[in-house]
Amino acid sequence: MTSPIKVSPATLGLTSALVLGFAAPALAGDVPAPTTAEEFLAADLDASGGLSKTEFATFLEAGLTAKEINSAFKKADVNRSKEVTLLELRYHLGEVELPTKNEISFEAADNDGNAFLDREEFNRAVGHLRSRGIDLLRRFLQADVSNDGRITFDEWSVYLTGKAKGPEGASFLVFDLLDQIKDGKISSGEYTWFYTGETKQSKIAAAFYKLDKNEDGYLTRDEWNPGAKKR
Repeated sequence: MTSPIKVSPATLGLTSALVLGFAAPALAGDVPAPTTAEEFLAADLDASGGLSKTEFATFLEAGLTAKEINSAFKKADVNRSKEVTLLELRYHLGEVELPTKNEISFEAADNDGNAFLDREEFNRAVGHLRSRGIDLLRRFLQADVSNDGRITFDEWSVYLTGKAKGPEGASFLVFDLLDQIKDGKISSGEYTWFYTGETKQSKIAAAFYKLDKNEDGYLTRDEWNPGAKKR
């Protein structure tokens, strides 16, 4: 009587994969190849969310001249930000089609990679040291058409056209923007949003207390805009 052929579990798994089209189970000792995203994070030494020319060069073949590296970097840097994002890198490697500038800028702003921009991510993307907090808040609220406190890619794309108007009925009056907790008055902390990050705190405090006629530490609508019609 012929002895039955013994087949190891590993061989059986590989055979099933070939016949049925399943992915073969990893054999003991196999190490999965890193994904492009993992390699990107490893190369992004300063954790800036983009690759500098030096960091990007680690993805190029060895032996290239400085001129060739510079040329490859410029080609990969589609939005000319002087950094290569993960999406741009994947395009360079042939994994995805040419991304749009909107896609690249959104991905660069989305630091946590959750496909939404929160206030902090949005502010970093559109603001600078001379931006007033109130202006950044107005832009965010105009972009946040769904009024859910975060910006989707579609909302970001509309914002970049300059046509974002915010949710229906939204108020962009200065007092309403500064009154962030909506209690009908502006605290000294909320008032700082009326100025840029470069403004000295002493100047802000002096202006606040000049407006605060009853010296209660808050600005009412009457104190903010004396003589304005009641709403």
